[in-house]
Amino acid sequence: RKRGKRAGALVKLRDRGFRTALPSIHLANLRSLPNKMDELLFLNRINKDFSKCAALYFTETWLSESIPDNGLHISGFQLGGGLCFYINEGWCSDVTTLKKMCSPNLEALFINCKPFYSPREFSSFILVNVYVPPDA
Repeated sequence: RKRGKRAGALVKLRDRGFRTALPSIHLANLRSLPNKMDELLFLNRINKDFSKCAALYFTETWLSESIPDNGLHISGFQLGGGLCFYINEGWCSDVTTLKKMCSPNLEALFINCKPFYSPREFSSFILVNVYVPPDA
């Protein structure tokens, strides 16, 4: 390494961007996504780790048919699912829904992502978002 250059695992990880072996994931229980959109947009602008995250998982979004999808847009991410996945467009654009499960005791959403870059061992990633209500 050259003199005066920063070193360490975090520096190397940040330099690699989306070329990490495993995707970075952010999970949050929001309790109403529309109320948190301003905060999420702010985090996306100022926090590099948040904006470069491969997938955002949200539970308790309280989404309904009356809320338009364009009001829930985060720059650089695609929205999907009732539980709610945001998949970073810089990491993956080939996303398919594998299965949706919704019952009084469990909500689950399975998606398949084929990222632009992945190690040979992983041709795609199956991401799962699960929510178990407190009264289940």
